[in-house]
Amino acid sequence: MSMNLWLLTLLLSILALIIVIIRKHLSPKIITYTISNISLAAIILYVINHMGLLGDMQIAINFYTIGTIVLLGIPGLCLLLGIQSFIL
Repeated sequence: MSMNLWLLTLLLSILALIIVIIRKHLSPKIITYTISNISLAAIILYVINHMGLLGDMQIAINFYTIGTIVLLGIPGLCLLLGIQSFIL
């Protein structure tokens, strides 16, 4: 029963998102801006991890960390570093 409710919620959310996108007529400029921000955050995080600028620490590259950096910018990166050092 809970799986059916979860699936129904997911499908309704996707449908609502499609309706909002169609009604708002999102311009290609906004979509391009969003995709470029996500790509830039992923590239920055990859370069920081690969160059070893954090020493022993590495921040995982996943949806949540990229989203944090996209939304918060440099403070988001510092937040992730603080959480990482606090947990380790």
